Amino acid sequence: MKGGNSLLATLSDNQIFIPSACGGRGSCGACKCKVIEGGGPLLPTEKPLLSKAEQAGSIRLGCQVKVKSDIKIELPEAIFNIRRFHSVIEEIIDYTYDIKGITFKLQQGETIDFKA
Repeated sequence: MKGGNSLLATLSDNQIFIPSACGGRGSCGACKCKVIEGGGPLLPTEKPLLSKAEQAGSIRLGCQVKVKSDIKIELPEAIFNIRRFHSVIEEIIDYTYDIKGITFKLQQGETIDFKA
């Protein structure tokens, strides 16, 4: 595995997907994970998105942590149920000038179990 990538990218490359609404730009805080060993110091870009308790509890933003050597992390069990789906865009509806509805069609045989 190539060193120097973000933890978010490294996990994704290994088919482990953690949430990331901003695509790894460090602006949403969705990719929080516990870094037990390694990962370096908390970065200034992470501090606004982490509470004091999270900072004290070794919570980091996966998109900001660079993997340069061995690292030990802890992820919720539910993360391991997330997987990648392949689809094509079936329809795009313009609701307003800046809101669109997008309908995706999954590949044959794929389903998503969803509970609201």
